[in-house]
Amino acid sequence: MVVSKRDRKNLSLRLQPYEGTLLAEVVDYLNTLDKEEVNRKVAEILTISLLPLARYERGVSERVLRSSTLESCHALSQQAHFLRQIVGVKVELPVQGEVLVSSVKSLVENARDQEKVEVKPSHPKSEFGAVDGLDDLFI
Repeated sequence: MVVSKRDRKNLSLRLQPYEGTLLAEVVDYLNTLDKEEVNRKVAEILTISLLPLARYERGVSERVLRSSTLESCHALSQQAHFLRQIVGVKVELPVQGEVLVSSVKSLVENARDQEKVEVKPSHPKSEFGAVDGLDDLFI
């Protein structure tokens, strides 16, 4: 076995949530696991969710902060996907075109309301085909 000469950091944490709370449910779950598994899960969750904040507070370079933030967001997204698969929750996500149409509609309406500016299309209607709601954007 290789012995590391690096110093170890220590975090002592004692959670005593009130019965019937969300945290109490999590603590009950963690108490069913082996100590090593609990430590691994907690370390992973803390790192994924708090590393960018720790680095931000420490004042690391913009490049390192950006990289760790993007990696954390990706890992959180993967964790969410994993959770949905494990518990069998299907999420109906709107088609990208629908999101784009509603976003553009909202922007156009806001621009018309705020500035009373006539919004002219930069492309003819026919260029976009028969996408639901897209024709309404063009005058």
